This record gives sequence, structure tokens and C-alpha cells, in this order.
Amino acid sequence: MKKIIFSFFIVSIILINAITLDEYVDLALKNSNEFRLARIEFLQAEMALKIARGGFLPEVNFTLKGPDYSWNRNYINFLGYANRIELIAETNNLSSGLDISQCLPFSGNLRISNGLKKYSSDYNLYNNVKEYDLYTNINVLFPIFEEDTVKKSIRRKKVEYEIAKNNYDQKLKSIKKEAITLYTETQMAKVKENIAKEELENSKKLYSITKDKLSVGTASDIDLLDNDILVSQKEIALNELRNNRLSAVKKMGDYINTTNEISVEGGQIELFQKKIPQYENLINTALKNDQTINNYQITLRELKSELRYLIFRQYFSASIGAGYNFDGRGDSISNTFTDYKKSNWYGYLLLNIPIFDASVKALNTKVKKTMIKKTRLELENCQKEMKNRLFDLYQTNTILIERVGLLKKQLKKSKKLFEMTKLRYKNGFESYEKIKEVEIDYENTRLNLSNTIYQLNKNYLEILYYSGD
Repeated sequence: MKKIIFSFFIVSIILINAITLDEYVDLALKNSNEFRLARIEFLQAEMALKIARGGFLPEVNFTLKGPDYSWNRNYINFLGYANRIELIAETNNLSSGLDISQCLPFSGNLRISNGLKKYSSDYNLYNNVKEYDLYTNINVLFPIFEEDTVKKSIRRKKVEYEIAKNNYDQKLKSIKKEAITLYTETQMAKVKENIAKEELENSKKLYSITKDKLSVGTASDIDLLDNDILVSQKEIALNELRNNRLSAVKKMGDYINTTNEISVEGGQIELFQKKIPQYENLINTALKNDQTINNYQITLRELKSELRYLIFRQYFSASIGAGYNFDGRGDSISNTFTDYKKSNWYGYLLLNIPIFDASVKALNTKVKKTMIKKTRLELENCQKEMKNRLFDLYQTNTILIERVGLLKKQLKKSKKLFEMTKLRYKNGFESYEKIKEVEIDYENTRLNLSNTIYQLNKNYLEILYYSGD
């Protein structure tokens, strides 16, 4: 909403431009705490998914230990020697290692460990010792009938992300729908007020005509009094409609968290409906785009995935592994491959059979199956309710469109009849009862057309809400 404020000493004049529908929707999204919260939850779920996917990145650790230095001096007794002999030992060790761990895309884990150690000892009585130790280990582990922990974490985080995104999209749609509803309600209240103003002006003009006719003896005091009462009734009705409009404006302001005065566009309710898709296409699109249905489908998919592993886990869990070891030692790094070395390939099976907790795992499987049945029924009910609701909306839309066309034709005729009857009444060719009857019919037709367009717009907005537009 744009405001231009001019301050002249104490007086402030505020000129308010009418806010458009698009501007009001933008303000509703900008100022909604619920929308901010849904966006934060969506961003948190997105970041959590990225962190979980980071589990597929290789993990590399390098360790370095050393120098591990020590110096010792001891006195020892040898048989045949009267004095103790001094023994000095000086060691200087150094070790390093490189570990690489990589989760495999399909399942399992690859781990490679490499290390190099250097042992160096100097003695005053013995030969010095210098040795290198080089080792390598390659190991691959594959779970059988068991989901990899990294893949499980990613799958669960992806489910949370998809649900958070659906909730975010649903909140976006609901806020837009509520904002448009409030805006059109305020427009309708303004239209009713404008119609009431015109009706009041028409009754005042009719009162003036009746007063002139009374002065020449062609109208009665009763006609003038009845017309005066009608003017009073319309003034009361106008005051009520004005209060209704102010109340609607206040609701608009409260929804976007502002205390500033708001004015909506348009002095009449406009039909903003476009062509809607065919019923079958509408149903398919709505079932595909509805966030609640999508959440049920995501939950159902997740429960089925977990059940597949629970069925086997209640009997056993197993993993198979294979690997290669190399260990070489020598007085130099190059000699570790020749002096002393050993290497071997290996394979193994890890089997875990539950004994004491087998009944608990079986119970978890039953619980998961019950949750799947419950979710499937909730999904079917949600789909059924949506189809029924869309059928009603589609039928109502067709009926209201036909009614709008008929009321527009009727309004043209009623307006023409009112103008002609008013002129004939002024010239003394029609009675007061006749002009009053025609005026009421014209006013009711205008109001019915505005109400019908308003209902048609609401119906159309709900169709758009379900279709994802």
C-alpha cells in the first residue's frame, strides 16, 4: 500500500491509494508468521538432506605420531663381572597412517587403511636396530536384507524434506486463498455499500418527485409518508453496510499485521474467472498437486520401505565382507616389500539371529503393517472427499455461470423498466405503488447479480486451490 503523507505544522493529510489484489497477496505472504515458519522448516529440512547426502562423500583421515623419543640408562650385573655394567638405550619412533572410507552408491562401505611405522633404537652395548613396517588393509562390507545406514539416513531426511516442502507449498496456497477471499469480501462489502448509496439517492429523488406531485394534487400524503419511511430505512441499511465494510477492512489489516488504513480497488464486483479445465483433467490435476494427498503417499512409501527390512530383521540380519591385507617389514622402506612380507585375501559372513528380542521385532512388524493400513485408508478417504468436493464445485460453477448470464440480461431490462416507470410516474401516468415495486425489483436484481458473481468467484478460487494454480 502506498501512502503519501504531507505534514503542515500540526495537520497531517493522508492520501491513500487503493491497494490492488496482487499487492495485498504479496503483503500477506511477506507479513505472515505462519508462512515464515513453514519456510524456515522447509529450509531446515533441505539443509538436513544436504548434510545426510554428505555421507556419500569420502571420509579421509591422516594421522601422524612422532617423534616418539625416549632415553634410558640402566646398570646391570653380569655373572663373572664384579662391577655393574652401564646400559644406555635411545629410541626414536615415528608412525603415520591414512584411512579412507567411502559409502558405495548401491549399498555397503569401502574402507582402505595404510600405515608406515619406523622403529629406531641405539644401544651402547648392542647393535643398533632400525626397522620399517608398512601395512595396507582394504575391506568391503555389504549388508544383506538390511539397509545401509547412510542410505537409511538419506531416505528419512528426504521424506522429511518432501513433507516440509508440501507443507510450505500448502501454506503458500492457503495464505493466497485467504488473502484473496478477504479482499473479495471487502470488495463485496464496498459494492453493497455503493448499491445502497445509489438506492438511497433514487429514493430521495423519488421522494422529491412525490413531493412535487403532492403540491399539484396528483399524489397523496400517504405516498409521501411511505416514501419518507423508505428513505429512512435505506439510510439505516446504508449505515449497517458501511460498518460491515469497515469490519471487512479491519480483517484485511489484521491478516497482514498492519494498523494502517486500507482501501480496495473497484466500486463493483468483477468476474475474474477464466476457463476451467475439463472435469476429468481437473480431478487428475487436483489429485496430483494436493499436498495432503502427497504427504499421505510419501508416508505410505516410507512405511512400505521400512516394512521390507523389518520382515527379514525379525528373523536375522546379515552382512558379507571381503578384503585384502598386506604387511611388510625391512631395514628400509623399499625392503619392506622383500625382506619380510605377508599378504592374504579374506572373506567373511556376519550373521545376527535375534533370540530374546525376536518377539519385539515381530511386534514392530505388526505395528508397521497396521500403520500402512491406516495410512492407506486415510489416503483413500482424502481422495474420495476431494473428488466429491470437486464434483460439487464443478456443478456449482456451471450453474452460477448460467445464472450470471441470466441476471445480466434481467438487470438491463430492470434498469430500463425503472427509468421508464420513473419518467411515467413523474408525468402522472403510473402510481406510486408501481414505481416502488419496479424500484425494489431493480435493486434486488443488482444485488443478486453482485452476490452471484461473488459466489462464482469464491467457487472459482476454490477450484484453483485444488488444481494447484
